[in-house]
Amino acid sequence: MAYTYNIPKHRRGDTWKGINAIGIKINGVPIVLSDSQIDMEFREDYDAPVALKLSTTNSTISVHPTLSAFTIPPLLIDIPPATYKYDTQVTTNKSSPTLSAVDTYMDGTWEIYFDITK
Repeated sequence: MAYTYNIPKHRRGDTWKGINAIGIKINGVPIVLSDSQIDMEFREDYDAPVALKLSTTNSTISVHPTLSAFTIPPLLIDIPPATYKYDTQVTTNKSSPTLSAVDTYMDGTWEIYFDITK
């Protein structure tokens, strides 16, 4: 079951502070993220096009294997104002297909609102 976290609303065109560290635990035990791929997709609805993708693949998410956590650095957010749905999928053991697993650990919403100064 995914943990629900609604990201505080953010003004379009401004730099979002990111998230310092998100740890993932199963039954209180941190999971190892050193060989993991993490993907977050933001959409207006479940079948809508992706408005923003954060990922270890595109270096917008960094894994801290010694902390069993990941970080999202500050980013300029310039997507259209809306309330977006998102989730966070983690593929563990990505280099070993027979051992890999995909799990969704976090989901929620994020409101992006209009800016006046452009």
